[in-house]
Amino acid sequence: MKKLKYETQFEQLFWKVWRRFFVGVAFVAMIFLLYRKRFTPMTTDLDLIQSHVVNDIEEWFRCGEQLERNKMVKGTLYAWSECFVMGIEGARPLLDAYYNVGSKLQGGGKTYAEGLSHVECYARAVTLATRVLKAWYYLGEKLLLGGLTVTIEGKEYTQVECYYKFISMDPAMSKAWEILGVALAEYGSPEETGPTVEVGGDRVDATKCFLWALRYDSSRSVVWYHLALVAFHHQDSVSFKGRMYTQRQCLIEALKTQSEVVPIQAWTMLAKMLNEGESVFLGQNEFSKKDLNDHATAAWRAKHDPLYHDVKVI
Repeated sequence: MKKLKYETQFEQLFWKVWRRFFVGVAFVAMIFLLYRKRFTPMTTDLDLIQSHVVNDIEEWFRCGEQLERNKMVKGTLYAWSECFVMGIEGARPLLDAYYNVGSKLQGGGKTYAEGLSHVECYARAVTLATRVLKAWYYLGEKLLLGGLTVTIEGKEYTQVECYYKFISMDPAMSKAWEILGVALAEYGSPEETGPTVEVGGDRVDATKCFLWALRYDSSRSVVWYHLALVAFHHQDSVSFKGRMYTQRQCLIEALKTQSEVVPIQAWTMLAKMLNEGESVFLGQNEFSKKDLNDHATAAWRAKHDPLYHDVKVI
């Protein structure tokens, strides 16, 4: 039977509207799925920081550090090594939470979650990372004699592997202290030493943070540069591993290896400290005052001037 014209038009309109509705719903669902991860982590991280998990992890590490054979926790007996395992496994998501929240709060001086600022989030992260580092050391030194192993997050670790884990955390610890130092330095003016924050029971300022970062990895050029910026407003030198460093020596340490990209200002700062005719050795190369300024100019052009983008700065 042949359909009437108006019936055909009605059906076409119906399916047209339905298709547009379906496409619209699908589009909204796609946007929701794409952006859900952007908003969910902040809420999840805040919930984690505010939850009882923080105190639980602290309790696990405290129990482990007592090195007692058995310890009663929540009605169950745990060996000290098991306490460390529980602490390490719980610390990873909490560390991520502190850094995620800290990065979101940075720059505005805002507070969130128990009134924490981004500086305090970073300080808690450093404190927690230090506990994890100590746990790996104890597991390697005390527990795994005689070929025993310990299972953490589904993986078995021997004594050697625990020591390796302890040693391999040095770069991460250096970065953690650097992040905290930069956050503290943002609050200080050139005339002030800047604020302090508590880390593991001690009060530290930006200078101490950068010195701790260098203790874990003394080859980091950027940390030497940060130290040169903040440490010499009220003193002429700082002590590191039994040696005194002036601001000039810190800049030389930052520039001689360039293990990381160092800001151009480091070159100009060092150039201002040299007299005419004076030079310094950066690694195997000797630089005069003019050489340092020329290098800074070439580096700036390579970064900002399109005509010099292909120029390699040696």
